Amino acid sequence: MTQENYGVLSDGRQVTKYTIENGILSMSVLDLGGIIQKLLVPGPDGEPVDVVLGYDSAEGCEAFRGNYFGALIGRFGNRIGEGRFTLNGKEYTLCKTTARTTSTAARTGLTGRAGPSPRKG
Repeated sequence: MTQENYGVLSDGRQVTKYTIENGILSMSVLDLGGIIQKLLVPGPDGEPVDVVLGYDSAEGCEAFRGNYFGALIGRFGNRIGEGRFTLNGKEYTLCKTTARTTSTAARTGLTGRAGPSPRKG
């Protein structure tokens, strides 16, 4: 795994790009919401082809956040009705993103969040 500076957001947060490869595939992931920035796969001629729509800088990711290119779905898929659920007998209440539901990553989403970096070990 390699890592490199991907850029700085307008609020001063540093974004790092991590790349893993196995000789056939190569994937680059940002510590900004886990965005998949690049995925290289063999094309018809055997040469690497990037199959992910993404940006070449942190500034690009920030400027066009609403399109969710390469974004992870969030903490959960689909919707949570009435913004609440019960797990092991305990009821949890979430913020609602519509009048009746909570969707994927709730109010702020995960796409723009800087998360913990992978650990070596």
